[in-house]
Amino acid sequence: MAGVQNASVLSEPNVALTDTHGYVTGHCGAYLTNTTDWDWSATLVNTGGGGFVDIGYYVNGQQVSHNTYYVNAKSQLPITQSITLNECYGSTNPTYRIAVLAERSA
Repeated sequence: MAGVQNASVLSEPNVALTDTHGYVTGHCGAYLTNTTDWDWSATLVNTGGGGFVDIGYYVNGQQVSHNTYYVNAKSQLPITQSITLNECYGSTNPTYRIAVLAERSA
């Protein structure tokens, strides 16, 4: 029975985020588009079984994008995401966060 339980645990992904980065480029002011480009990167590290992971991308605490990735069992997957927001931040430094929203087996 222990082997069956162990196989059950491995069938679920167990994903952690590492090496997260967020880069921002503003196009704000007179004669510009008044938008901000965000480029994120991270590595998904899966210590469990193969499956899907939903990742959320946040700016100043608000989720602005998400994506779903397939991650093989016991593997690492570099990811990137880009988005343009109709937002200007002025002299403040915006914050970002990348988060695991959900995981499920294939």
